[in-house]
Amino acid sequence: MTNLVVEVAVSSTPVYAGNNDGTLSYRVAPELSGQVQMGSLVLVPLGKRRAVGVVVAIKERTDRTELKDVAAVLVKEFLPPEMIEIGRYVAGRYVCPLAVAVNALMPPAAGRRLERRWCWLPSGEEGVNGAISLVSCLPAPAGDVAEYLSRRGAAWESQLLQLGPRREVRAALEALKAHGLVRNEWSWRGMPKERRLPTDVEGAAQAAAAKPDGTGRHITLDAAQLRAATSINAALGRGGTFLLYGVTGSGKTEVYLSCAAEALARGYQVMFLVPEHSLIPQMVTRINQRLEAEVAVVHGELADGERAAVWERARIGKVRVIVGTRAALFTPMPRLGLIVVDEEHAGSYKQDTAPRYDAREVAIKRGQLQRAVVVLGSATPSTEIFYLAGQGKIHLLELPQRAGNAGLPRVEIVDLRAEFHDGHHGILSRRLVEEINGVLTAGRQAILFLNRRGYAPYVLCRQCGHVPLCRHCAVALTYHRDGTLRCHYCGYIERAEGKCPVCGGNLSRLGSGTQRVEEEVRALWPGARILRADRDTTAKKGQWEKIYRTFAGGEADILIGTQTITKGMDFPGVTLVGVVNADLSLYQPDFRARERTFQLLTQVAGRAGRRDAPGTVVIQTYNPQDPAIALAAFQDYQRFYAQEIAMRRRLGYPPFVKLVRLGFTGSDEAEVIAAAHEVAELISNAESNIQVLGPAPGYPSRLKDLYRWQLMLKVPGWSRYKNRLTPILAPYIGGRRTIRMIVDVGPINPW
Repeated sequence: MTNLVVEVAVSSTPVYAGNNDGTLSYRVAPELSGQVQMGSLVLVPLGKRRAVGVVVAIKERTDRTELKDVAAVLVKEFLPPEMIEIGRYVAGRYVCPLAVAVNALMPPAAGRRLERRWCWLPSGEEGVNGAISLVSCLPAPAGDVAEYLSRRGAAWESQLLQLGPRREVRAALEALKAHGLVRNEWSWRGMPKERRLPTDVEGAAQAAAAKPDGTGRHITLDAAQLRAATSINAALGRGGTFLLYGVTGSGKTEVYLSCAAEALARGYQVMFLVPEHSLIPQMVTRINQRLEAEVAVVHGELADGERAAVWERARIGKVRVIVGTRAALFTPMPRLGLIVVDEEHAGSYKQDTAPRYDAREVAIKRGQLQRAVVVLGSATPSTEIFYLAGQGKIHLLELPQRAGNAGLPRVEIVDLRAEFHDGHHGILSRRLVEEINGVLTAGRQAILFLNRRGYAPYVLCRQCGHVPLCRHCAVALTYHRDGTLRCHYCGYIERAEGKCPVCGGNLSRLGSGTQRVEEEVRALWPGARILRADRDTTAKKGQWEKIYRTFAGGEADILIGTQTITKGMDFPGVTLVGVVNADLSLYQPDFRARERTFQLLTQVAGRAGRRDAPGTVVIQTYNPQDPAIALAAFQDYQRFYAQEIAMRRRLGYPPFVKLVRLGFTGSDEAEVIAAAHEVAELISNAESNIQVLGPAPGYPSRLKDLYRWQLMLKVPGWSRYKNRLTPILAPYIGGRRTIRMIVDVGPINPW
């Protein structure tokens, strides 16, 4: 007998349950065979319960293996074929189970849309009256439940639970069921469609309207912008990948919007990706000013229902423009014609949890599958992307000058060593103080950037050298102005004591964070209107939007912040940017440290003087001679790239190899180290062309009470070696004894 069998990615399946893809096999009963196809949403038995899953493969089998049946087909056409292919691409390229990749494509809380539906069985007036009479002898609130169901015929369990205490309502339902008056079945509630879509930008739009920034519905592109837009528009409907490289303030967003307008006019959907949630309000405001299309947003702070509503409306073609962070890339859009990846160099486009995908690579793949144009934009492109452009694998478009009459800002580098020797010990140099005085006098705005939150990075006893550490992570605790010591990795908090617990000496607070900068700024300019934007002030929903609206509307004079404020922000009133300490990212244990420093400084410097008023940037550093700092001062990306690509070629780093990180975690450090050595030996013996670096401790070496060690592989051609490495790694990925191993292909951020 021939059975139709489907492989299903179930939302709650453990990693590597079932086969190596993490999917589960089910038989399709003959009466359902015509309703099942690739991408169908199905209801399947999972242990003693029911679960929702997506069909990722269909095949005929003649063996006698006993399989459970698919219980129901909930939505025949749920995930489009191209999205299933994206799932396969993510699973294959980033070495994760297909079930994990497909789950990332599903709308939030898909499993929770499954609910019991209770149906009233008696029919006819006589049957209903007899049933109601019978109910009178059952415990309350059976009467209310019976009356509710008899009038409606059926209801969701969540609706019935509103009729009384939850436990009593459930007992009443079971009693009614025992008497044959009701029955229940698991059913799919469907996706929310009619609720108002989240736009997240009403206040931002009001601020823009209150203080026009020169943008509008009719923008005339300059010659370079027009050439770029013409090239992109010519590829609409055919597909292609472009790198739009333009200096800060060169009008990349205007090119995006011009091409988006053309795509919409041809009937396509458009997706804008931004690296941070903080950039969404500004982007949506600009879109609303220019395009006649409903805009929906997708980011991690939205409620599940809001994200699900966007997902469903986009799937059926009702949403034409989406703006979001990297996860928005997995929103189904059947008529997708243009994908914009703004600030493509940002490390936040790399996902740090499974599936550990790179949104830039996935965007390019999705563009190929749907013949959509992909535009990667940046003033400081990642070295790997610019190299691909130089090789002709990505079309390079350049905007060499700032738009309009704006010129690049004047940059001054302040040597903090000289400041110290001259007896000046303030956080802000005398030159920066002088410039801030001038800005405040002129009624303009200033941005002060320091990529470290808190008040002081660590506390030290000067007598014995004791540094308070987190109890759960191998990191120093950061002092905050509220008198607490906090771990910025796990969230552990303890009260700051004035005396050293080891020797009784005085504890000193060393270094500076954004809170300490704010304290000094308020002391120097007590009448100034000051805002601070870091993770402490923007953690709650809506807080960043409020800060953004206030500063963009000219209602604050100085904005102090971390890297949130460096990427793509366009504040017309800002004529001064001060970099408090340019060295913080320069000496991190990462081959990208100089690139990150150059990008950060160039981006933050680009916030100054973006309109007619000239801009000034003051960079404070202890290493003024370092190329990353010196070249960023002149926004000389080409010279920096030439030095960086030569170094990477010489030392064998991306783009000349593919880096793969293998991370090992566990509660027993000896076991973690042993597992790392074991895998390193297996790979070294199997593949002589793969260079294995390590094992070495992760950073931090202990996180949330788990020890961390890592290997770094230099692979000369990932597509060639991936299938040979996967069998070696597979036994360890799903967990082995008490050790867990993660695979991170193309890691961006330290681990």
